Amino acid sequence: MNTGIVTTYMGDGTRGANDGPVSGAKTNAPAGMAIDQTRRYIYFIETRSKNIRRIDLNANTVATIMTDPGYGVASNIDLDVENQKLYVADSGYIWQADLTTNTMTKIAGAGTGTDPDGPGNEFIDYLHFYSNDHKDWQS
Repeated sequence: MNTGIVTTYMGDGTRGANDGPVSGAKTNAPAGMAIDQTRRYIYFIETRSKNIRRIDLNANTVATIMTDPGYGVASNIDLDVENQKLYVADSGYIWQADLTTNTMTKIAGAGTGTDPDGPGNEFIDYLHFYSNDHKDWQS
């Protein structure tokens, strides 16, 4: 797939939430991606529907794995492949999605969209360090 040419892999520009083969799948304002190279999955979030979805590059299918799990307008995600945790950042919180149980937990933030000191800052610092340390597999 490394041709240097950008192509459309899924969707046709119209909004929707169709799962199934990538040829007919639709999405609703996708944002952020995280890649699991081992399993050949691409995880992404949708800002309008707030769904978390997964593209299986082996099967060429798209599946919704969590429907509006409770976060606000999210724009960024990161993946801990080893522990199968997906981290979602919205305007005031950091959420942890457990991909083995399909549950979502709020783990840091005050909901204000600011950067105050307090519980969870050590975790946010860890995510920043972890993300910068693993740029080789990020999108």
